[in-house]
Amino acid sequence: MPLPDRDEVLVTRGLTGARISALDIDVRGGELVGVASAEPGEAARVLGLVFGSVPRREGTISIRGRELARSSGPAESCRAGMQFVDDRLVCSIPSFTVRENVTVGRLREISGRWRLKRGSEKAVAAELIQAFGIVPANGESVFAGLSGGNQQKGVLARALSSQPHLLLLDDPTRGVDVGAKTAIYRILRDAAERGMAALMCSSDFEELAALCHRVIVLRNGRVVGTLGGPELTAEALLERCYVGSESSVSA
Repeated sequence: MPLPDRDEVLVTRGLTGARISALDIDVRGGELVGVASAEPGEAARVLGLVFGSVPRREGTISIRGRELARSSGPAESCRAGMQFVDDRLVCSIPSFTVRENVTVGRLREISGRWRLKRGSEKAVAAELIQAFGIVPANGESVFAGLSGGNQQKGVLARALSSQPHLLLLDDPTRGVDVGAKTAIYRILRDAAERGMAALMCSSDFEELAALCHRVIVLRNGRVVGTLGGPELTAEALLERCYVGSESSVSA
């Protein structure tokens, strides 16, 4: 995909912690940037460092020019405009209804002074269920009863409904069928076209090559290359993970 011509949303300099060393990342509005590694969990630790769920030892993180304190955690990251989509059962309340799960990101809109506005909540839920293609299209269904793909669409609906500046995605199509995967790709591409920035990791290198404008490749906690444009293929990512040099390939 061509690179968007928009302002920087995420900038990290010297980001260090959790066996990740001196990582510099720049993500612009409308850009999907991947992080790939052959070491299990290494790319996900980068997302945790950015979000504040993994302690940062050194370095800086800025969201749209606002630098986050080293002690910042997930709550401060959310206030700065980040949303994190991890395991769908971690990012949801499975025993609650679809309506309750997808409207969490819009609480200010659907709340009165003392309680939720049920009519507004149901209207927002119906809007999101339709927009994200959640099946069954019934806000009163128990979230745990949905298929994995529809649960994932529900989690994305909740995250994107708050219109984040930066979406962090950890294996966004893990355990879903082909139809749901195609729908999720469309959702993420549409969000990027509207200007959202995303940083994602995936155990599926084909997915990273298909979705991302460029992919940062890590080995032993350090960047060993960046692939983009026609050079960005699953095969090239795999090769760079194992035999890449410390140089960066221009996107």
